[in-house]
Amino acid sequence: MTCVHNFDANDKIRLTDVELSKDKYPRYFDKIISEIHVLADDVSSHASTKELIEDYFKVYDIKSLLDYIIYTDNKPRAVICCETVANHRQWTEDDLNYLRMATVLASTRLDFATMNLTG
Repeated sequence: MTCVHNFDANDKIRLTDVELSKDKYPRYFDKIISEIHVLADDVSSHASTKELIEDYFKVYDIKSLLDYIIYTDNKPRAVICCETVANHRQWTEDDLNYLRMATVLASTRLDFATMNLTG
């Protein structure tokens, strides 16, 4: 998985070229593929995110994450990642529902774009 667009709202900067591989982080990828999302109020204690601590979370000071996978043609295609820095966040059901709706919209848009390219 390669980060295409990462916007840090606090510092108003965009990060690029962040890459995470299933070979290096199998627990995270197994979790998100099997359950469609990963919700970690504390990334340092969540079983599926612990392996990302040294290479990713410490580098960017990430404390919490809510990631949701985007499917097109019944295949995982992308992930929308919401992360907090400096402070932990207790993600709510509303947060999860909002992100779920965003991934449905993104999936629909990607499907539509694919149809236009191939049709």
